[in-house]
Amino acid sequence: MILLKRGVVIANLQDERILEPAYIADRIWRDHKWGDVTITGGIDGNHLPSSQHYRGTALDLRLPSVK
Repeated sequence: MILLKRGVVIANLQDERILEPAYIADRIWRDHKWGDVTITGGIDGNHLPSSQHYRGTALDLRLPSVK
């Protein structure tokens, strides 16, 4: 399952393909029962002024530690 950290904004992404790395990571982590993937940043948060986040072309992911 892909979780969304409270307050994260993923509306206005330029292309839904931006979510593909999250889908791929989620499939791998679920297959190995490593836990849930969390989107921790979208167009919100504090990033450099030139960040791709503000253009809707970047996401931050948190992946559970693999033991």
